[in-house]
Amino acid sequence: TNTTFQITTARPLDIINFEVTPKNDMGAGSIGTLTHTKPLWTVANLTNGWVCYEPGVWPCPSYTLSSAGVVLLQGLAKDGPTGASMFTLPASLAPNKQIIFTSNSSGSSHTRIDVGQGGNVVVKNGSDNSWVSLDSIRFLSQSIANPSWLAPSYGGTWVAYGAEWGSTQYVKDTLGRAHIYGLIKGGANLTAGTTLLGFNSGYQAPAYEIWTTTTDPDNTASYQITTLNTATARGQGSTGWFAIAAMYHPASSATTFNNLALTGGWVNYGAEYSTAAYGKASDGIVSLRGLIKSGTGAPIATLPAGYCPASRNLFSTQGTTGTASYSQQSIARIDIWWDGAANNCKVELVNTTPAVMNGWLSLNGIHFMQER
Repeated sequence: TNTTFQITTARPLDIINFEVTPKNDMGAGSIGTLTHTKPLWTVANLTNGWVCYEPGVWPCPSYTLSSAGVVLLQGLAKDGPTGASMFTLPASLAPNKQIIFTSNSSGSSHTRIDVGQGGNVVVKNGSDNSWVSLDSIRFLSQSIANPSWLAPSYGGTWVAYGAEWGSTQYVKDTLGRAHIYGLIKGGANLTAGTTLLGFNSGYQAPAYEIWTTTTDPDNTASYQITTLNTATARGQGSTGWFAIAAMYHPASSATTFNNLALTGGWVNYGAEYSTAAYGKASDGIVSLRGLIKSGTGAPIATLPAGYCPASRNLFSTQGTTGTASYSQQSIARIDIWWDGAANNCKVELVNTTPAVMNGWLSLNGIHFMQER
């Protein structure tokens, strides 16, 4: 009655078969069997006063692992203190150094969340933790994926920040997606077009892609991945430190992307920027990309069945609060959710503070597990 056995190697959706033979001093009894499928998502053990935000409407904070070794977080939490761990990931799912992610929250549209080398998930800033979203946090597990990281070149006088953030690093996963993580400092300026990082051939984006980020002192900013194997500034941010965290499909990726059928007056921005599109890799991760403008209605677009999360997800991207001016950039919020009445998946811009307008809006950084 006291025998236990712990399985530590099972991945999400693995089928676990148990066989048990009861024995006592009279001999062995009949063999019993049990089959169990490990859930896709593991609900996090929240700490330090953090609790689920509106369970049943939004997912509780959870995590999963794709077959390619990508860790994905989802869900909304509330009421915990800034600077205290919300929960800790298993050691096998932790990154090999601390990574800064940009997210949305209730009190201000921009929130910084760090995932540490030990797996701690910590909200680092935010004036109001009435709710905080984890849906934009995706990274490559060091111990599961076991990647051979590469070191980028640095533009101008930019250098790695060091400390628990280590050196900037990049690599491709087994499905050809590029992953770039790092914290840099010391550049002369962030004038639009200034090179921040340089990469080996094969890491160029299919067209220019704009990404939201956090910069010193925990403000919003943006950068872009280019067709020239570089990450460049967009005229906004601080040289005190500037965070980079991107997962994207480079031009060499084998994943097929389909053009989004835009609605509500939204159109592709054009020029050197990616066309609005969606694709799904063989590990089930759906990715959006592109730059759009001029919309006045919601939704932005709809996704077909087979390209939707099971629950409503809340993602952080970058947009403009006025014209296309660099000084008017701000974090944007895009929700993706299944509309049962319409039998499709909505991609919807939701109001933020300050409100993101339609000068331009980036779809880069939206990644989720396909469940519907």
